[in-house]
Amino acid sequence: MLVVGALFTGGAIYCTLTAFTTQAWAYLVGTLFCGAIGVGLLIGSVPRNGTLVQTFPEGVRVVARNEVRDLPWREVTYTITPGKGTATHSITAPGLKGLALEGLTDHETLQQVAQRRVVEAKVGPAIEAFNRGESVGFGAFEVSRAGIGQGRRTLPWPSYGGIVLAQGQVSITQLPTGRFASVSLGTVRDYMLLVHLLDTISRQLPRTAPAG
Repeated sequence: MLVVGALFTGGAIYCTLTAFTTQAWAYLVGTLFCGAIGVGLLIGSVPRNGTLVQTFPEGVRVVARNEVRDLPWREVTYTITPGKGTATHSITAPGLKGLALEGLTDHETLQQVAQRRVVEAKVGPAIEAFNRGESVGFGAFEVSRAGIGQGRRTLPWPSYGGIVLAQGQVSITQLPTGRFASVSLGTVRDYMLLVHLLDTISRQLPRTAPAG
């Protein structure tokens, strides 16, 4: 939209210069036509909420209120908060509180890119921390060598049956049958990262049949 608007605006300028240069005032009709379309497209290309978000392989740039923040993906947290018939996708980082991506230009593509980049940047360090015996927090859940923690409870890895997302609820299943815990998607930070981490860990750890 921005590029097309600039082209129409350039056409309006060309028609104006041609009209005065050649005394062919009919070109002023082109000035009005191209100018109206160009200005309309340029105005429409401006973010409605005054915030501009640009993604790069290394991180994301947020421009708001004349402030520019460059944030590496490893510092970005991606949260999805379910609502009635919809969901709010937002990113947070040091110095950035809950920036909702809805309403931004091409927000669906932006959401996909941001989720993928966050996973790519964080999954390696998360696995390394797990292998060192450290816990990795995801809000409502905590992943450690002992298992998956939720509150004061911990599900040991031999009993881990998988992770399911349905109707805005994230559920951890327990073997042989049953559900260990179910929480709102909005309480889980970096949900896609959690999915990738659990899949990687469950494949790399030796599995034994759960007692009973």
